Amino acid sequence: MRKKSNFLKKHIKAIKIFALLLIIFYSLSLFVANIFYYKNDVKEIKLFPKISFGIDIVGGNQLTIAIDTSDALKDQISNNKEFIEEYCKDKKLNCKMEFKSNDILIDVLQNKDEVEKNKNNKKYFKQLKNERKMFIGQLRQAFQRYDLEVLKNDDLNYSILLKMTDKTLEGIIADITDKAISILKNRVDGVGVKEISVQRYGNDKIVILIPNGVDVNNIKSIINTTAKLNFHLMDRVHIFNYKPKEIAKKHVLYPSYKEDERTGTTTYYLMEEKSVLSGDCMANVQPNMDGIGVSINFRLNSKGTKKFGDITKNNIGRLLAIVLDEKVLMAPMINVPILGGSGSITGNFSVQEAQNLAVLLRSGSLPAKISIINERQLSSIFDKNVLSSATKSVLICMSLVALVLIMRYKNFGAIAFVALILNFLFTITIISSFGFTLTLPGIAGFVLMLGMATDANILIYEKMKELKKQGVQQPETIIKNSFSKAIATILDSNITTIIAGIALFGFGGSFIKGFSITLIFGILCSIFTSVNITKMIIEMIYKNSKRINI
Repeated sequence: MRKKSNFLKKHIKAIKIFALLLIIFYSLSLFVANIFYYKNDVKEIKLFPKISFGIDIVGGNQLTIAIDTSDALKDQISNNKEFIEEYCKDKKLNCKMEFKSNDILIDVLQNKDEVEKNKNNKKYFKQLKNERKMFIGQLRQAFQRYDLEVLKNDDLNYSILLKMTDKTLEGIIADITDKAISILKNRVDGVGVKEISVQRYGNDKIVILIPNGVDVNNIKSIINTTAKLNFHLMDRVHIFNYKPKEIAKKHVLYPSYKEDERTGTTTYYLMEEKSVLSGDCMANVQPNMDGIGVSINFRLNSKGTKKFGDITKNNIGRLLAIVLDEKVLMAPMINVPILGGSGSITGNFSVQEAQNLAVLLRSGSLPAKISIINERQLSSIFDKNVLSSATKSVLICMSLVALVLIMRYKNFGAIAFVALILNFLFTITIISSFGFTLTLPGIAGFVLMLGMATDANILIYEKMKELKKQGVQQPETIIKNSFSKAIATILDSNITTIIAGIALFGFGGSFIKGFSITLIFGILCSIFTSVNITKMIIEMIYKNSKRINI
């Protein structure tokens, strides 16, 4: 049994060493490959992932975007009007509304004949009083951000003013901006470019940082589209090869998304003004390249599926126009009820157009129109002294640490320095493999991490010295006890730093996140290299030694 146990131990140790050598080989190869990539401006590395540098290192474009909140506020007022109208209709209240800027004045009037008829009916007036209280309560709940004031209040007629204060307006604009940022981030991620940063600038502006090497025009087309998708019912006779001068009431005229390739003319579609379905009901959108043509497949959510089923069931023979930003993608005829909630949009798209449209529809429509008000080029520091200084600082830091370690601990200091180099390589490997972006603060995090990484080795070596002073001479005993006694202190000190790094990542900006990422992964790698790898090397060197000199 003992022989079998020794055999397993030897093999497990051999497997660990082999796995470690593979990791070291991969990390070193990735590092060398990336140096070759940036020196020779190679566009793609097939074997190894690329280290992504932030815009503060590689330079790029800064787009400042203004949000036109006026249309969004109009939509909100329209929704408010619809809510009040529906409530009054449901409760059979005679309401009149007047809009003054962003404020809403509601007059509730009772039927004079009905009042005269019930002038001696106490229950009737009590009911009117309860209806008034309920209506005011509903308005307070639905318009929490508005100041509600009852201007005229009696048992019969009353007026309510919903006033939008400056604070309310700021809050609504902030919400619109937050939603726009979230949608723009989703669009950028959908294109597959992780290095782009989308940040708030003031209350109603957004700054987008695009690093060099990214197709700026493609990103502009992606972010500059509102992507408001609607479905409108129409009839076949309302398709024109010219722009009609007269438009029927409660109808709108929209042009085709693309001109006819053969004739170069634009087709116009006259359709019902009110849409029957919106893009909010989209659950999933994917481009489809099946060899026959390029299309966009979509699937609706449960609410949209039911609504779409009812629309197609009740409108067989009519056309259903699919409209994106007031341009018609297609207008197919409804031949049969579509109850499955899925469909396909065709429109002579190129592959790039289909992919971009799928991203736009998947991420949703912007809450308001946006416009690029400023664009400026940010210079790269690759051709300046900043990157050189940053690299020198890392090398100087490592050299000084190595010098101190070797002077203080001799051979053990050299082992700790080897662990430090491996820590650096492993951290770089993790950052590039998981697609994190390395920024200048990230390089600062590297420098700090390299200084802190030797703490664990110093703790272990000092424990070794203590054991030697206590009279312990067996190398195996010194190695085993020093590592086991130091591990708790090492974990405690490093875990607290990791917690601080996580806090920085959670609450800091994009550049602070770059610092925290290198710090967190650097410390995790330092625990592995300082404890596991250092112990493995020391055990191999002092396996047959009778004493340890430290």
